Amino acid sequence: MTTPLYWLVLIRLKAVKSNTQPEQFNPELKSDLVLKSSRHSSFTRSRQSIAKVLKFSSSICAVAGGVIVSSNIPESKYGFILLALSSSQIFMSSSIEGEKSLMIYSASLFIFVDCLGIYRWLIQVR
Repeated sequence: MTTPLYWLVLIRLKAVKSNTQPEQFNPELKSDLVLKSSRHSSFTRSRQSIAKVLKFSSSICAVAGGVIVSSNIPESKYGFILLALSSSQIFMSSSIEGEKSLMIYSASLFIFVDCLGIYRWLIQVR
């Protein structure tokens, strides 16, 4: 994550390496770098907050779905919907954060198992 301080330090290091003073740099260029950096960091923060919300709601759906399925009541079949929702939320949060191994794991294992449960208990006619 790059912050405005990072860009200012980078400009200062470039000035030291080239043996010039930072005042010789174009001030508009400095402010442009800081603006780009702050826009990028706010976008990154919003993506991270969305991923946090998805992970939190995923854990709630997983616990609720697990309790419903394990209670072995006639409505237990609807717990698979919550479990599938949980798996899809984990998949979305891992894709936002770029965690490829978690994306593959949640897509292949969890979503497959949950969709199989939905098919088996809700769609398939007995």
